[in-house]
Amino acid sequence: MATSIKRNYAYNVSYQIFSLIAPLITAPYIARVLGPENIGILTFAATVISYFNMFGSLNVNLFGSRELAYFKDDIDKKSEIFWNILFLKIFNLILTLVVLYAWLYFSNLDYKYLFYIESLLIISNIVDFTWVFQAHENFKYITIRNFINKIASIILIFSFVKNSEDLWKYALINVGTTLVLNISLIPYLKNYIKIKKPHIKESFKLFPGIVKVFLPTISISIYSMLDKLMLGILSTSTELGYYEYSQKIMNMSLVLITSITPIMMVRMSNSFKSESMEEVKNYFFKSFKFATFLSFFIFSIIFSISTSFIPWFFGENFSAAGLLTRIISPIIIAISLGTTAGHQFLLSIGKENLLTLGVLVGAVVNPILNFVLIPRYNALGAAISSVVAEISVTIALYLFVSRFVNIKYLFKKNWFYFLFSFLSILCALGIEKAITNNVITFILQGLTVSIIYILLAYIFDGEIRNVLKNYLNRFFHILNKK
Repeated sequence: MATSIKRNYAYNVSYQIFSLIAPLITAPYIARVLGPENIGILTFAATVISYFNMFGSLNVNLFGSRELAYFKDDIDKKSEIFWNILFLKIFNLILTLVVLYAWLYFSNLDYKYLFYIESLLIISNIVDFTWVFQAHENFKYITIRNFINKIASIILIFSFVKNSEDLWKYALINVGTTLVLNISLIPYLKNYIKIKKPHIKESFKLFPGIVKVFLPTISISIYSMLDKLMLGILSTSTELGYYEYSQKIMNMSLVLITSITPIMMVRMSNSFKSESMEEVKNYFFKSFKFATFLSFFIFSIIFSISTSFIPWFFGENFSAAGLLTRIISPIIIAISLGTTAGHQFLLSIGKENLLTLGVLVGAVVNPILNFVLIPRYNALGAAISSVVAEISVTIALYLFVSRFVNIKYLFKKNWFYFLFSFLSILCALGIEKAITNNVITFILQGLTVSIIYILLAYIFDGEIRNVLKNYLNRFFHILNKK
């Protein structure tokens, strides 16, 4: 990887690692203080507002970062695009807020106050300019902001959330800190953007292009958020609470892999704009290798430790989430590889239509399976539906990518990670049968999987061996200096 990619990934992944640590601090506390039912209630409200937020934003941030990346050396053109996109974004989000508040006013929803609190996410989206910094491959400001956001959230949660009656405080802390930190980035925009008057006609001319990028988001959301919405309607808040925490584990796991997506998308977009398709393919090959190695590794750990780790970590009330996590864990691989194909490769070369078609597969498969499985199996049914949908999408995306890239070559060079994963999980399950203490079990399982998987990768994959050698050399070099 180029130096700037490594630097930006280091910024991004340092925050993502902290994002993994932060829930380790707060999640056990929140799980015990609020309980599965309250978690389910808040999840349902947040999911409903997420749909409004999604249609309000139209995924303008992703479209904007790509468009600015095309002209990042031309400040006049870049500024013109920025203000036109911003006008359209503000217009649509304000319209969304009007519709949302009108709906809330006339509805008879339980816990309506939570919906009003969660609506701050839409206001926060209006002042979210992270896309400008992503377009310029400057992840420093974003990383610092995110660090502050997480630290502030942790302090506020432990200070003010004391019992189940403080559910509203927990919701307000989560959305309020994001709003404040988004506002704090505004002064730094002057480094990249000049003040210009937006052209309303030109703004609305961008709408078709934004919709093309937005369509995959709609399709993805149908199966990534609809499962929670359907669980809230067809099952119980408690089941939704179990499902939310199994998803939380998945999201914590995925951040290490998907954090490279905005970096690679901008870099591939620049290469494509320069008519260097071979360079785009080269970046894609490297990104695929990275996603394959890391996703199978993380999947192996999560699958192995989930049934022993979750009851210990979140409390016995969440024991049911352990099996759910094991069932849903394959989506780590599916999402990682699918994101590499779709949001990195296809989007960067302007093939939003193929990305949309790919994710539409999941949008069809997921709700059908949910209707069949949730009434019978509750959260377990939603977990199975999500896995099948994500795998279907990934298969479809790689069929499309095969028009441009030799997919057989990619999988031929990386198929053995499935075998490494299988062998390490087999050893971990042996430990599970031999030891009944949850803490000892998941610690030994995690260590066993890590040692076996990384050792096999080091022996059989020369590219990974070189990367690991480089990091080991740097580590020992630092130690020798001390």
